[in-house]
Amino acid sequence: MNNLFDSIIQKDKELLVFLNNLGSEQWDSFWLLITNQFNWTPLFLLIFYLVIKSFGWTGPVYSISAIKGVGCKELTYDIMTFIEENKKNQNEIVINE
Repeated sequence: MNNLFDSIIQKDKELLVFLNNLGSEQWDSFWLLITNQFNWTPLFLLIFYLVIKSFGWTGPVYSISAIKGVGCKELTYDIMTFIEENKKNQNEIVINE
């Protein structure tokens, strides 16, 4: 299994060096645009919206700030409540069977 990963990593490095050697100044602005993660934000938001819409999720929406820690407490409590309720439901199913 390690040989497979080593092989994949080696091929990845070779591809990176190959692509890096293809570079020229005329492509610099293109690659800067592509590699800037903020340019991909609308695409990720669209994918996130489509996934939520396709699953029909109607649960609460949490505003979370990792920097300030705002919203984390409520989300954590709701996740723990959900897990505990599912454990109870799972135990009831096992007992009834």
